[in-house]
Amino acid sequence: MANAGGQDDAYVRMDRLLDKLHALEYYPRFAVPRSRGLVPRLYFTAKAGTAGEQFSYFAALAAWLAGEAGGSMNEPDEFADPNVVASNVVVAAGNLGVKVSVAPGKLLAGHGKGVLEVLEGLADAALKARGFDYIAPHFPAEDAAEEAEVADDMEVVADDALLDDVSAESDDEVGYLEGRLGGAAGVATTDASAAAQAQAEADAAAWKQEVNRLGPRLKLVVAAESNEWRSHLDAMRSNRAKVGKITESTCGSLTRLAADINALLEKIASREQYINSQLEDLLAEYAQVSATESETADRYKHASEEVANLTAQLRDLTHELDELRSRMDSRTGSMADASPIVTIKETLAGLQAEIKEMEVRIGVVQALLLQHQLKARSENAILRSDQNRRT
Repeated sequence: MANAGGQDDAYVRMDRLLDKLHALEYYPRFAVPRSRGLVPRLYFTAKAGTAGEQFSYFAALAAWLAGEAGGSMNEPDEFADPNVVASNVVVAAGNLGVKVSVAPGKLLAGHGKGVLEVLEGLADAALKARGFDYIAPHFPAEDAAEEAEVADDMEVVADDALLDDVSAESDDEVGYLEGRLGGAAGVATTDASAAAQAQAEADAAAWKQEVNRLGPRLKLVVAAESNEWRSHLDAMRSNRAKVGKITESTCGSLTRLAADINALLEKIASREQYINSQLEDLLAEYAQVSATESETADRYKHASEEVANLTAQLRDLTHELDELRSRMDSRTGSMADASPIVTIKETLAGLQAEIKEMEVRIGVVQALLLQHQLKARSENAILRSDQNRRT
């Protein structure tokens, strides 16, 4: 087994991957236990759905293939970091000998060449671990002259009308019918030549007897193709006839339904007019009440604003009154306190004592000054007398 080359087409590689996954029985062993569906034929070749879902399926499938190949890789959960998961996938593939030529970041899309390369390499490793090997097909040799055996329960119906139509068609129609039969005309020619050779070698009576025996069991079933224009035309005609029959009955039903609807609409309109006439007085009263309510609401709004203003003024006045009360309390307390008076009296007594002491000192000083003046006068008188004497 060889891994896919770099030049392989993505679709071919995807088909090859699906064949390997089926060989590994991935649906009952991987998809069913995880509640996942089958991988679509072109799932990993292009973007399908959201990138997160596609990458999640790729990562889970890669982890399962790595485990089948004998490697170790835990299946990531929905909250795992995509970059870490992609790196783990590349590492697990490398440990199993799978050559990965793309960076882990290229795997985040969940599709493309790198994803297919990794998955196919892991699938090859898993098949190798199981001992699976591809064997060339063996085709047994067939004898062209040997008459084919016809089972008793096999029937091939030949439609004579169809054969008559084919013989009456032009050359183009014959070619078209040959295409419809899926190559049945070429097979019939080959069978006819082989039958002619066998008839030449066999007895005519025995051949006729064999034909009579097998003739009632032969039936030719021609499958009509969906793209044949005659079948389309017949289908259109039959559908047109069916639509015509259905339209006749439907039109009558729709006409009756329209009449019933119109009658109901007229009844509804008349009832509406009657109700409006009965409710005119109530509507007028309601309008008057609504106007009165709006006026009352306006007055209430103005009154609420005035109340709010007066409340603010009351709050300011209350604050000023509290300040005045605090001042009056402080003044009343200071007036009732006698300690300042006592202090003043003591101070006055001290001052009086000091004044007396000062007066005594002043008297003493005055006496000394007087004594000094008297002494000076006596000395001056003595000096004057001496001077007079000398003169």
